[in-house]
Amino acid sequence: MDNDAIKIEELKLIIKNLLSLRQNLINILIVLISGVIGVCFMPNNILKFVLIGIGLLYIAIFGKNLHQTEEKINNYLFEKRREL
Repeated sequence: MDNDAIKIEELKLIIKNLLSLRQNLINILIVLISGVIGVCFMPNNILKFVLIGIGLLYIAIFGKNLHQTEEKINNYLFEKRREL
């Protein structure tokens, strides 16, 4: 195999792993968002607001991670492909 074929296979593997990571992050966000919405139906007490705050924090963290993963995918798909 020549060097370009090895780079292409490596690129395919990286993109496949990033797509898998993106799907996992989307699933985590779905569970977190539905959990925070479910906590909203609890009776008003301090635990409710603590859980909502923690849930929103994790939603922000995983949302940022999802955005960074999307940027990496776009980088590999559009920037690296031009180099080959």
